[in-house]
Amino acid sequence: MSQSQILRAYSIKEVAKKINIPTGTIRQWEKDLDGLLIIPRSKQGARFFTDNEIALLNKVKELRSQNISKTMIRSLLEKYMQQNSEDSCEPAEVDETYASYSSFESYEPLDMEVPPQEMTPYINEIQTSHPEDFQLSIDLFKQELLNEIKSEILQSRQDIVDEFRNEIMNSSLHTVKELSKSIQRANDKRKADVLEISDKISQASKQTSASFTAVSDGLLKDSKTHYERMMRQIQESAKANEKNNKIVLQKVTQKVKDTQEELRYVAQNFDAQQDYLIDSINNLKESKEEIAKREEIFQSMLASYREVAAAKNKKKKWWQVWSGKNQ
Repeated sequence: MSQSQILRAYSIKEVAKKINIPTGTIRQWEKDLDGLLIIPRSKQGARFFTDNEIALLNKVKELRSQNISKTMIRSLLEKYMQQNSEDSCEPAEVDETYASYSSFESYEPLDMEVPPQEMTPYINEIQTSHPEDFQLSIDLFKQELLNEIKSEILQSRQDIVDEFRNEIMNSSLHTVKELSKSIQRANDKRKADVLEISDKISQASKQTSASFTAVSDGLLKDSKTHYERMMRQIQESAKANEKNNKIVLQKVTQKVKDTQEELRYVAQNFDAQQDYLIDSINNLKESKEEIAKREEIFQSMLASYREVAAAKNKKKKWWQVWSGKNQ
């Protein structure tokens, strides 16, 4: 097996970028075409792709772009895979590629210099024929793996920050809108109540003014009898006005109480939303601290790997000097 075949595998993000399809769409296709589109996984459960899976994904993409149904796509893929299986001459090499990639993914950062048992036959073969190329390939693979891990950590951190930011922004916007609506409703209701009260007071004032005008005219024109009758009318009118004023006052008092209750309810809702925002901010801070700890652990692992790699290089140079002297 050649060196390029051992390392010829792609992550789901690389495949998504390669065929210009979101990772979520690829996962959905895997579910829809269960049994046909089989994506191999590493020992840690991570998906990896070879040219065969990429070719199938491109075929599915082409069919989906033509608005072909899932049932028809499944039928066409079965025929397509049957033709490929008949034309394929090296299925064993593909399986060996999967096993090789899985073995490489199972390395721990501090044990990268020790090859796994699954890779021993291929490593011995390449070490014997091209030891320098093999070492260069291993170093390149390690560097790519570290870069991918770092990229995944950074992407995860960015996703978490973006998610919390969007949640806080949406929650704040929702809170402001709800408060604005509540305040607007309270203001509209209060304005309507004030207008109603003003109309009643105006009507009562008009009635009182008309009554006093009638009394004044009666005093000038009529006799004592008329005067007494007018006095009775004044008293009745005063009682009626007093009763109306009491009713109006009771309504005003009730409206004020209702408005106070609404304002208290709005204030309680605002306090609850404020507490929720504070909790969200605290959760975001804790997430940032957790991400910082993970970054620190990753940097420590990277430093340990560099120290091991440096020790390995020193060991190799010493062996070469000793070997040269024996010759």
